[in-house]
Amino acid sequence: VLIWTRTRINYIYLFDLDPRRVRKPRHIFAAATDESIWYFLNLLLYYKVKMGRFPGWVPPGLYPLLLVIFTLYKLVHPWSLKRVLWRSVGRCLAAPFSPVTFYDSYVADVLTSMVKIFQDLVWTACYFLSSQFVQDSGESWQRMPAYQSVAIPIVCIFPVWIRFQQCLRRFYDTRQRWPHLANGGKYALSQMVSLFGALYPLYNITLERRDGDHLDTYVLFWVGVFVASALYSFCWDVLVDWNLGRPQFGFLGPPEKLMYSRRWCYYVAIAGDLFLRFSWLLTLVPPVASKSGNGASFMAFFIPAYLAPALMAAEVVRRTVWSLFRLENEHQRNTSGFRRVHFVPLLFEGEKKEAHEAGSGYTGWRVLIEVCLVFTVVMAILVATALNQVRNPGGDGDDDEDDD
Repeated sequence: VLIWTRTRINYIYLFDLDPRRVRKPRHIFAAATDESIWYFLNLLLYYKVKMGRFPGWVPPGLYPLLLVIFTLYKLVHPWSLKRVLWRSVGRCLAAPFSPVTFYDSYVADVLTSMVKIFQDLVWTACYFLSSQFVQDSGESWQRMPAYQSVAIPIVCIFPVWIRFQQCLRRFYDTRQRWPHLANGGKYALSQMVSLFGALYPLYNITLERRDGDHLDTYVLFWVGVFVASALYSFCWDVLVDWNLGRPQFGFLGPPEKLMYSRRWCYYVAIAGDLFLRFSWLLTLVPPVASKSGNGASFMAFFIPAYLAPALMAAEVVRRTVWSLFRLENEHQRNTSGFRRVHFVPLLFEGEKKEAHEAGSGYTGWRVLIEVCLVFTVVMAILVATALNQVRNPGGDGDDDEDDD
């Protein structure tokens, strides 16, 4: 939002938002800081309880529960600001029975980047609905077919399915095959990647009954669809969503249409999008388990735990960069025909200065003070834990020896 404002890209007009109910960048940063502080504090307390470094009378599962309650509260509060978003989400879920606006298509595109988050939400729901919430029992529900073969594959496919349905609705409303059917084909390929990943264990069951060439053919075809989908999405991002990649303009767009002053940013974004599109497709493949012919279970496809946060962070970066250039292109052109007129007014400097002068200093100092206070509290807890460990070195080991 800060970059859009500084480059005078009128995101308020493009998204058809009420200017009186749009948060300024500093307010968004303050809200994100508060939520991050709450998250890390809960994470620290949960870790300390699990390691036995904190009073044990507090159940460890209480901290994740408080975090979930706080997150649900922030998703709807204040309702006057969140109402537009949730109405758009409702129209996305109603696709293709609801007309599609540019803001709806943008929200649906963001939802396709949240597949891993939706998987974690399903896991969280099962965690609290099972006995594991109140006691450290085995995660048996993770091995249930309803979770592995139904819930997770649906979560992987559903966001892409919503965007696919929106493309069909746009074709129905405009009767234009280009770009709506071509864009729908991009999401159809992405759905095929997820379906091949979900069906892979069914082929793997017959690994010891059939010749290995059958499985190799399946895997090769799956890899081919994976590569084709990634390249298709990359070309669509650069050529259509960003209107770049024109050889006559140095593989960028017309100079008068470029609103960002630094040209190297465009080249970095194009190169990064090629790599990050492949990492995004990995999040669409459901992590499912399979069994070989001798009954041994193993993961047919699984992203290591240490790699999952990196993929999620990479997708946040990719979607952010995509948003910057997508709105730049939509500001200059009516790419998908959402508007009847091509002209988009710029953000006015006078309005930005008045908003900045209205409350620039207080909010910045408030955020800085909050960050310093929380940092001090966290450091105090860490120092206290370290001192306790120094005073009682090997305390756990002595207890184990006494037990022996």
